[in-house]
Amino acid sequence: SHTSNDVISLQLDLDTLALMSGIPLPPAGFVINGGSWPASFSIRADAVDFGAGPTFDIVQDLKLSSTLMVDLTFDNPIKASEDGVNWSMIDAWTGRADSLPYFSLDDFQTVNVDTSFWLDAELKNLTDMLADVSVMFDMGNISISIAGAPVWSGHLFGGESSQGLPVVQWSLLDQTVPIGGFNRISGPRFTLAGDMTAANNPGSHPATVPEPGSLSLLMLGLLALVRRQLTV
Repeated sequence: SHTSNDVISLQLDLDTLALMSGIPLPPAGFVINGGSWPASFSIRADAVDFGAGPTFDIVQDLKLSSTLMVDLTFDNPIKASEDGVNWSMIDAWTGRADSLPYFSLDDFQTVNVDTSFWLDAELKNLTDMLADVSVMFDMGNISISIAGAPVWSGHLFGGESSQGLPVVQWSLLDQTVPIGGFNRISGPRFTLAGDMTAANNPGSHPATVPEPGSLSLLMLGLLALVRRQLTV
């Protein structure tokens, strides 16, 4: 999610400030006052009005991310490799469900695999302070007040245009918080079997279990199961 809120917003009337400072400017408007309170009234018109001022915003981005994790336990040691080149014997593996290693079985070898799944989640909070300068240009503005209270404001011609000019941005908070409390879900036991086609060739290489094809359907099914369990 993304949120942005003004903390401080100042606007200086530059043409009025110039006149108060003694800087000569051509006539750019008028003010008419009349009556006495409570029937007093005031009409103000500005042909041209310039304003500028700083604005300080706090911008916050919250991002929740989750990763499906899997734990595989083998009833017999099995060859595994992260790169398909360097192999080692393992009897269990834990990691991301989308980063399974390569598995390899000898001919006639069968291995039963027990599975469990869970979610690793984290919340990232990025909070920044943004400072910019807002410049306003207004033409043909007129306002009417009665007894000091504004009753109408509008434009006889032209209109208002404003532009924010970014100046600087700095980080207030950059934090990642782990989120726990997700229960492990036990998956079904399944069996991996070695390729029997090379049984009559003693010099053949072990059969490699494709990754992730051999287990992709299982992973998709269990991912759906995890989502269903979390929404119950």
